[in-house]
Amino acid sequence: IKLVYRLDASVSPNAIMMGRGFQQQRSTVKWDGASLVIRTECALDDLPPGEPATNGITQVLSLDSPSLLRVQVTRDGINGSPASSTIALYARNDGAAR
Repeated sequence: IKLVYRLDASVSPNAIMMGRGFQQQRSTVKWDGASLVIRTECALDDLPPGEPATNGITQVLSLDSPSLLRVQVTRDGINGSPASSTIALYARNDGAAR
């Protein structure tokens, strides 16, 4: 998967194969201090009339240290469910024995 984001706060369209077909996504990117924030809206299909037609995901990428990347992902709730968040930490492996 290759996603391309414009860093000038304009909308970046991307498409991802999601099993039954391509899902169209629209993202905006901005800096919030030292964190890079990616907000993505995805179209939802097969919803009852009156339900929101999109769902959002916010990714916040920041460095906890020069060798530790933090990625926090928050998914908007759907159909009245609460939002959910996860945090993943990625440590740089320079190949040195530990």
